[in-house]
Amino acid sequence: RRRGSAALREPGCKRETGARGGMTMTELNDTPVIASIVEFYKRSENIATIMSKLTGTSRSFDNNQEIIIGDDSRTDYGNFSQFMRGPGRFLVFMPNLHEIRAYNRLSKFSSATYLAYLQDDDNPPEKHKWSHTAVQLFDGLPKLGFLGGFRGRLDLGSINDPRHNLIMGPKYGPKPMEPSELKKCCDPIVHREKKSNVPFMYMYKVNAGPLIARRDVFLSTGMFHTSFSCAGEPGIGFDYEYSIRMWNEGYRTGIYYSGFTFGIGDSGSSGTHVSLQGAMRSRNELHNNLQLFKMFKIHHKGGTAMTLDALAELRPPK
Repeated sequence: RRRGSAALREPGCKRETGARGGMTMTELNDTPVIASIVEFYKRSENIATIMSKLTGTSRSFDNNQEIIIGDDSRTDYGNFSQFMRGPGRFLVFMPNLHEIRAYNRLSKFSSATYLAYLQDDDNPPEKHKWSHTAVQLFDGLPKLGFLGGFRGRLDLGSINDPRHNLIMGPKYGPKPMEPSELKKCCDPIVHREKKSNVPFMYMYKVNAGPLIARRDVFLSTGMFHTSFSCAGEPGIGFDYEYSIRMWNEGYRTGIYYSGFTFGIGDSGSSGTHVSLQGAMRSRNELHNNLQLFKMFKIHHKGGTAMTLDALAELRPPK
């Protein structure tokens, strides 16, 4: 047989020295635990902040993760390149494929067990505890299909907010940094997962980002719904739709404290928050939230009842 033929090797590859970059072949892991998939569009000032956090890990964990950047704007190759030298790091130029389509395509590209979807203004904490904790929760909760690290909602009651076509139920998650927003949000995560004792609650719907999914479940249930935006437009509400779809398909959605800082840089005055993009965002939000009532028979009372039943299985608040 030919030496080095992957098809003819015995199970359990032996260590081979002299691989590219000074690494052995066994260190180039093709079955990582988690992938961080970042959708980027012209926010150069955030690259070093976000990438240094994602890549600044121990070598052992670095071998168990992928970092996949979807560059929607075809800019900043030089800024990214210094962070892409390790194993499992990929920079993909994807012009005019905003969020939904980019996330779907890059999910099929990944080989990780879990997929974490980040936005270009989501700043991870210094250490990778956020991803370790997420994996812990998935391991301890076999029915958990979708996990949010920002905020979530329970659609209790029947009062509709016409500004967004949303049920005005309670919101959960970290308190906002802006003092003016403190009265509006949010209730704390008061339950805990029994095995890990990590603060966690089942939620009917969760907000981006980060959003974390089981890759096998994500692919088998159809990924994010591409009808929630036209190509190149803001994908508003795709996170809610997939949250509800999890409940509808027999899986569950939940929320935990990820430790991320949200909306860094010029987030409030760029991206989907300005001029034409802002108008598209508002239009899509109203339309998409209304579509949820037509798409799912469980929305919103049946799905919320399922969420409350699942919450009863967790360690209750003290």
